[in-house]
Amino acid sequence: MYTRHTKTLQWSLPWILGAMMVTSDALAATFDVSISPPRIERRAKAGKLIRDRITITNFANEPGQYRIKTADWVLTKERRVTFNEGTPNSGSCRPWVRIERRKLTVPAGASKSYRFEVHVPANTQDGECRFALLVSGDPETIAPRGAGNIRFPIVGRVAVIVYVTIGKAKPDLKLHGLEMREHEGKTVPMAILENVGNAHGRPLGDFTAIDSTGRKVNLIVEQFPVLPGETRAVALRPMGRFRGAATDSPFELKTPLTIRGRIQWDGGSARVNQVIR
Repeated sequence: MYTRHTKTLQWSLPWILGAMMVTSDALAATFDVSISPPRIERRAKAGKLIRDRITITNFANEPGQYRIKTADWVLTKERRVTFNEGTPNSGSCRPWVRIERRKLTVPAGASKSYRFEVHVPANTQDGECRFALLVSGDPETIAPRGAGNIRFPIVGRVAVIVYVTIGKAKPDLKLHGLEMREHEGKTVPMAILENVGNAHGRPLGDFTAIDSTGRKVNLIVEQFPVLPGETRAVALRPMGRFRGAATDSPFELKTPLTIRGRIQWDGGSARVNQVIR
């Protein structure tokens, strides 16, 4: 499995403010790359070393010059990921990470492996190390129309999220019921989960829902991490044609909505039998 990013980037005011605009207009630089795997989850013991790698594939018609660095990341309540590439955050495990090199050239249409190591200190308590590998293209500079002699850097970037579970750390999710909430522009049932453990949890589950009109639909839990110490609402989405794949509901679910099933995570589960009014 890989994540492919084809980005044609052009300067705009939102880019300067931090919100990158994607466009197919002229005067643009193309960043066409895939990273495999898009997420890495490993286990390690205190005092031990783990090694892993990612594969970078360049789909462009010319050699790709890439820069690789580590970063801390935060998942906001709005489900946005923010990265800190500077001084590591307090408690960060980035000082444990060793990367193969900071720059890498991949020929057009080719792939290269890129290695990294995580050196877990001997006195580390059970918990979770989380960081990102940021892969970015070398900055291109363009002169937007009407900008005169001013030139702006354009950079495409992909992040690979890495989780390393230390020792016996594990998630401990508490289900605080189901609610109807706004999610991606629609009102959908959501499970309210609190993680009181010391590792992230990624819930799974199948459900049967019957709405007030008697219509029946099978639901699955959205694949979204619940980090230690946080409470997060995770959507229940209709099951698609292929089992395990979510899709949009063919109709709007009307309350009261009866939902039955089981939600599961690494090391635990909870039965669901609730009417949402």
